[in-house]
Order: sequence, then structure tokens, then C-alpha cells
Amino acid sequence: MADVCLILFHITVFFLLIEIGHSQETNPRSAGASAPGHVIIGGIFPVHQAVEKSMMFEPHVWPCVRFGPKGLAKAVAMINAIETMNKSPLLADINITLGYQIHDSCGDVTTGLRATADLIQQAICNRRTNISSCEQPVIAVVGASYSEISIAIARQLTLPMIPQCGHR
Repeated sequence: MADVCLILFHITVFFLLIEIGHSQETNPRSAGASAPGHVIIGGIFPVHQAVEKSMMFEPHVWPCVRFGPKGLAKAVAMINAIETMNKSPLLADINITLGYQIHDSCGDVTTGLRATADLIQQAICNRRTNISSCEQPVIAVVGASYSEISIAIARQLTLPMIPQCGHR
């Protein structure tokens, strides 16, 4: 019973974060959740299960459809794990906090690649310039759930040498 209450609490917190702006839409094409920290971990989860494709011949972003509770649960689990680690005396003693940047892959390769490009952009920004307007770069990525998306993301993450940890 306590586990169910804890899961419901984290789902509620996730939706509250989205509502009050702690989560952000960093790019109009991929909504996500983020929290600042000294070390940022990226996450790409299928919060939605598909995209609504149409017969348009011009490039555009397709909207995500069919909410996927398993993808949301994985995103909330990542948030919970990071928040738990931030409360750890080991990190508190060295004055380091972990942050996260989570995106929805919508169960689609193209959307997952766009989300990965958003994560990589910060790493490239920090390597090319020493401007303080760059956000803290993502140092590792968790995701995506489906092998088709994971393989494409892995190839994209190889270029800036960002490690990926898959999940199932």
C-alpha cells in the first residue's frame, strides 16, 4: 500500500511540476521536465505511444497521441531516483546536486531523435563557447524503451561521446 501511495505521490508531483513551470517546454516540438543541478542526466521515455501522422509533404512536427502510463512511470522513477540521490549524504558532503532533463519520445524514432538533438545541443554549446548562457550539459542519457529508437539515439549520442543507458 505504501508503494502505491508513493507512486501516486510522484505522479501527482510530476503533473504539478508540468503545471507550475518547473517542467518546461525547451523546444516547441518536444515537451519535457527538467531540474537544475551540477550534473545533468538526460532521459528519453515514451510518455505517449505514437504520433499522429498525416499526409503532408512538408516537414513538420507530428503531435503525440495515446498516453502511455508505463513511460510516465519510468520518467517519474528517474525523477525519484535523482531526488533520492540528491538527499544522500555522499552527494551533500561534496556539495554536488544532480539534475535532469527528460523528453517524450512518443514511441517514434523521429521524435526521439529530435529530443536527443535537444539534449546534445547543450553539450555542443558548452564545448564551442565559454558563454554563461549555455546550460549545464547532459553527461549521460537514460532511454529509450524500444530498441528501434534506442539504436538510433545511440548513434546520435556517439558523436558528442555521451553515454546511454538503456532500460526496459
